[in-house]
Amino acid sequence: MIMEGEAQVEKKPTRWWYLVPIFFCFIGGIIAYFILKDKNRKFATKLLIIGIVMSVVWFIIGFLLVFVLAPLFVSNIIEEQSKEVEKGYTAAVECSGAYINVLNVSVGSIIVSNPSRKTTYILSVYDDEGATDSGSGVVSRLAPGSTTKLKTTALPSTGATKITVIGLCENTAKTQNASISGVCSKGLTCWPS
Repeated sequence: MIMEGEAQVEKKPTRWWYLVPIFFCFIGGIIAYFILKDKNRKFATKLLIIGIVMSVVWFIIGFLLVFVLAPLFVSNIIEEQSKEVEKGYTAAVECSGAYINVLNVSVGSIIVSNPSRKTTYILSVYDDEGATDSGSGVVSRLAPGSTTKLKTTALPSTGATKITVIGLCENTAKTQNASISGVCSKGLTCWPS
């Protein structure tokens, strides 16, 4: 209760108000401004400016994340995958790291190896032009650590730039065998010109 003759002491807004425009950017600045403009116009204007500045800051951070860092991250993933292809194989989906290593591609034959510790069965071979060589059932059986030459009649086709070898990795637990593959792209050491 204010008595006659006493000066009215106006309470200053708390510094907690800074959090509103910091977290809610421009909208938070507007809310803080309209709530506090009658109590302390200078402080309310400062909060509005902070809200505008925070909106610009978050826009720049978002822009950098989407258009600078995300493409770098994606290109790093693609680079890692291309290193796998340069080795002449793709990693297996299952079967404890088993894969088919495509060593050499030439007209009429493809040399593959099985560097894993499990028996691998080659089922089919195809290229990116749609040509395929697949036998009825198993084309070739590869013992662990062995190399074999696959005779092909239609591969690689004239415009082909990639060969894919599909097979199964024997599952010693006698449950379903795991599908594995190997690839070779033109221009790599596995596909000499």
